[in-house]
Amino acid sequence: MTLNSVFTGRDYSLYPNFYQPYEKAFDEIIEKTRALTTLNLSKENKLLLDESVKKAALPEEKIGWLLVKHRFGFCTALINLGTGFPVAYLPFDPDDAG
Repeated sequence: MTLNSVFTGRDYSLYPNFYQPYEKAFDEIIEKTRALTTLNLSKENKLLLDESVKKAALPEEKIGWLLVKHRFGFCTALINLGTGFPVAYLPFDPDDAG
């Protein structure tokens, strides 16, 4: 499959046979989610984070974050630690957000 991606330019995301129900990954999602306090943010990104946490109507301790890779780069997903579902996507790379 890797060579197929190299030669055709089609990534795994274009092959639905690799998809799985989101619920099957809950344990792994929660395990990999990191605390909001581990983010090193610029003032602008901190405002985006604070606004998103407020909209989620959850205590900060109940929200974590994950790096999300998409076809244009990276963003930050805020995850409800109780359900495993995303509550927001922030338009910055968490590893380059300072």
